[in-house]
Formats: sequence, structure tokens, C-alpha cells
Amino acid sequence: MSNNQMVVLGSTSAIATRLLPTLDFHQTKILAFDRLESAHHLGKYIPIENQYRCNWDKASEVETFISMILTERISHPVLVLNFMGSFGQIKRIDELDIDSVLLTNSINLMPFFLAAKISKCLPAGSKIISFSGAGVGGNNLDDSSFGYLAAKASMAVTIESIDQQLSKHGVRYGLIAPGAFPSKMQEAVAKDLSGSIPAGRVARAKEVIESNPSITKLGRLVHFLSENPEMLGGRTWSANFDELTEHPGNFGRLRRIY
Repeated sequence: MSNNQMVVLGSTSAIATRLLPTLDFHQTKILAFDRLESAHHLGKYIPIENQYRCNWDKASEVETFISMILTERISHPVLVLNFMGSFGQIKRIDELDIDSVLLTNSINLMPFFLAAKISKCLPAGSKIISFSGAGVGGNNLDDSSFGYLAAKASMAVTIESIDQQLSKHGVRYGLIAPGAFPSKMQEAVAKDLSGSIPAGRVARAKEVIESNPSITKLGRLVHFLSENPEMLGGRTWSANFDELTEHPGNFGRLRRIY
């Protein structure tokens, strides 16, 4: 890849632990930022001196901490990957705890906006990719968790505006829908006994948990977008369904045409 350094938010996520070792980056060139409670899943891959953990409850403090590290350690354009996410409660619309939904929404949006804010510490030519999900942009929205869905849906619209601003400084920002991988989120759906989730979706989650999906398509897409920033900026890409080529017009943009 053209970038020789990587910054990762949420390096202990299920997808991150599978994807990072397959990318064309030496592990000593990866800086990882995670929550204090995160297990050291990548302790044997990313050097311990490149792993940073802090309390993510206060966005301003996290921003200050990460910005300080990046200012000290980043001198060339980088690729930023944001894997962070929180699934929240599984409830039908008539059962919602609205405070919990709003909290889940906030937890998921915080690292998304944080990735944009720390761009001020990044050299021109850097790229930022956040990972989307919940079926946003496809035919089957996953409403198992309304807080999670609300966050991912708003990201798909907001990314276009954020990228327009960042592109003026030579930084591009886009989204990838990675597809279903075994994860804590899939486990939560697979083990749901409340009846709030359709039986078909529960069955599909169980299949995903027991599967060993290939990471190849996702890795190829990350590489393609890293090398083609104009195709990254402001768009949402599907790792499983989109062709790795230029697309015209409003491809990848969740907008209305009047």
C-alpha cells in the first residue's frame, strides 16, 4: 500500500484480529488504540509499545490523548481504520429503553467522529475508513438493535459531508460494510431467547458463528480504497458485493435524488 503507517481504533474487534495480519503493513508500523477493558488479543502481533489503551467515556480526553501520540509518532500519510462498535440492547420497538438506545447510538458515533477530528494530526494523503454494518444501504436492515442501526444509518449520510471538509486538507474518509463475521454481536443475536428477533435472523447468526468466512474480499477492498482515495471519499462500500473499479455518479452515497 502507498501508506507505510496505520492507525487502528478497536484493534481487538473480531474483524480487526482477522484482517490486520493479512494487510500489507509490517506490525511495527501499526499504532493501536483500544478501550482499557479490551483484552490483548493482538499482543503477539502488534508490538506492545504500539498498543495504547485509555478510558473512552469522555471523547475530549480520548481525542487529546490520541492526538498527542499521533503528533509524536506520525510523520507520513497514514491509513486509519476504525473498527469500534457496540451492539447494545436487543428489543422490539414497543419494548425500547430509549435511554439505552441513545447511549448505544452515542457509543458507536463517538469513534466515527473522533476519527474525523484526529485528521488534524495527519499529513495530507492520509485516508480514514470506518466499518459500517446493520445492513445499511442494502435490502435487509438489521433492526436487532435500534441504537446500533441508528448510528450506522447516520454514518452513511454524514460521511459525505465530513469527507467534503476533510478533502480540502488532503484527507479522505469513507465507509466499508464488511459483511457478517463471527463476533460478539452475532453471538448476541444467535443466543437471543426473547423472541424480539425473527427466527430467520437468529438462524443466520448461528450459521455465521459456526462459519469461517474468508477475509480475502475485505482485504482487497481495503487495499483498493487505500490506493484510490477518490473512490473512498464520502462513500459506503460493500466488501461482498461491490466491484473494485470506478463507479459513476452517486455510487456509494446514501442520498435522495429529486
